[in-house]
Amino acid sequence: MNTSNKTVLTMEDSVASREKSLPVLDYETVSPLRKFARDLFVSPLINYIIPTDFLVKILKTSHSELAHESLSRPGGWRSMMLAYANQKPLDMIDALVIKYGTFPMGLRNRKRMVVRKLVELIDYYLTKDGEANIVGVGAGTGVNTIEAIAYRRGSKVKAHLFDLAEDAFVKGEELKRHHDVEEHVHFIKADVAHLDKYLSIRPHIVKLIGIIEYLPDENLHKLLDDVSPFLTPESTVVVNTLEDAHNIDRFLKRVFNLNFYYRSPARLVEILKRHGYSDFRHEYEPLRVYSLLTAHRR
Repeated sequence: MNTSNKTVLTMEDSVASREKSLPVLDYETVSPLRKFARDLFVSPLINYIIPTDFLVKILKTSHSELAHESLSRPGGWRSMMLAYANQKPLDMIDALVIKYGTFPMGLRNRKRMVVRKLVELIDYYLTKDGEANIVGVGAGTGVNTIEAIAYRRGSKVKAHLFDLAEDAFVKGEELKRHHDVEEHVHFIKADVAHLDKYLSIRPHIVKLIGIIEYLPDENLHKLLDDVSPFLTPESTVVVNTLEDAHNIDRFLKRVFNLNFYYRSPARLVEILKRHGYSDFRHEYEPLRVYSLLTAHRR
């Protein structure tokens, strides 16, 4: 392929030949009947009627690992991994939390969406440049990146995953071995402000998944200030939004002490534009708890 062809390559061109081997988006959804019951009965009960202490007691007496982990370390990587695992419930409360909780369901949908998008982007850059370099900020265990790279194992793909939670890297190393991508993924304990000390390449893909919902606007602007200098006009930023689509924010705050910063795609686009980003594309997962947005910095 000559240089001129490379410059006009589209995402659709790059993934067309590999479409059959892309991850399947088997999303989880809520039936209309369940949605009706939740809105009419469950939401008022857990948000306003049942006392917080009683709700906490119910969760503590359950065998649900996800409930216990969320009470102990709300929003941590372990609770996220338990939500992803989606194992057989141990009791009724565990079933309500893992199988039917819209937040864990949304997390699993987000994971499916992120893995698929990363595979598509990897294909695009492999076709265009012969390699794909990924940087993940606030990466935790790196499970999304690791699973995406496993779809293209053997290709020239590298990922540098940054986080301050070093214990998450222990699980990440286990995941690397399980998916046979040890040569492709590197964990780095460092703050995003120090990326320049560890990166000698310009990344093709910068992944900001599961991080901005914990940041107020001023911290998000600081994050973008730290990340943006490493991007070229050809780089793609992948970021998620979070919205209180099912009216559970009050429950999350009073039971788990989880305080999220909700932003619509339009609000996130507005922020990214201030940092020189354009060419926005976004898509929701079916529950509309999360959406995925990609952009380029010109």
